[in-house]
Amino acid sequence: MRQDTTMGGGDGRSEPGEPTAARAASTNAVELHASLARFAAAIATANERPERGPPLRAQAESLLRAVARRRRENVSARTEAQAAVAAFVARLRADGTPPERMLVVVKAAVRDVTPGVLSQGQLHAMTEDVVRWSIEAYYAA
Repeated sequence: MRQDTTMGGGDGRSEPGEPTAARAASTNAVELHASLARFAAAIATANERPERGPPLRAQAESLLRAVARRRRENVSARTEAQAAVAAFVARLRADGTPPERMLVVVKAAVRDVTPGVLSQGQLHAMTEDVVRWSIEAYYAA
């Protein structure tokens, strides 16, 4: 299923910093790595626990705020990473890269940006997401 990469209600205008079809088409390997690194960092910090404080109620409120903030950051990083992967894969396909080679390149990009950042389980989950996005984008192009 093909997804619209424009934001801002489909009128062609977008908010600063949001992915657009024109910006997504120019995604290169450096931008892909940067986006995947932010996604990996968001995954890693989502599982961190805030420091313990003395009052239980304050600790609970702090934990809930931290979880809500991390969830927002993770969704934003995930959306950005998915757009970057889709644009990069579309570019690879336009250049004639076969799907097998595309998967090797994308998996290498994930490994390049995640050493020491994610646990094995987190790395596996991120790789699954990126591979799924890549296959969807490759055959949507």
